[in-house]
Amino acid sequence: MISCSILKADSNALVNQICLKTDNPSFCITVLNSNPGTASADLQGLATIAINLALNNATDTSNYISSLLVNSTDNEQKDQFTHCKDSYEFITDDLNTAGRSLGSHDYQEISVMAGAMADQVKYCESVVKSTLSERNKNMGYLVGIILSVSNLLKSSS
Repeated sequence: MISCSILKADSNALVNQICLKTDNPSFCITVLNSNPGTASADLQGLATIAINLALNNATDTSNYISSLLVNSTDNEQKDQFTHCKDSYEFITDDLNTAGRSLGSHDYQEISVMAGAMADQVKYCESVVKSTLSERNKNMGYLVGIILSVSNLLKSSS
């Protein structure tokens, strides 16, 4: 019983340490704690959780953009959505690379991928503002969590 409390406290401390270094600590704490694995995760485990949360978000957003493309009759808007769809495909690829880099303990590469993902989110937001703003904002926050975890992993290795 005591060891479970300590493990939980250590996990809570890690989540707080990660989230305090993000743009939206409240979002970070909520999203990480939404995953049942967080309670028993170490830093490596939290990195995996963060990457998987971002991957789920990127896949969902890419599918949403696909539905917008199908339903749009405006060619300019279709072009904008196509650019964002491409961005989210790059983000998905970068998240898969980050996952492999985590497995090989290449934390610097995770940081590089996080920077590339942040650029893709900003690009999509610059192309299609209002339609995807909330999704882009959340993806940006998720990328920030990955960056924060990778920085902690780099400093602890």
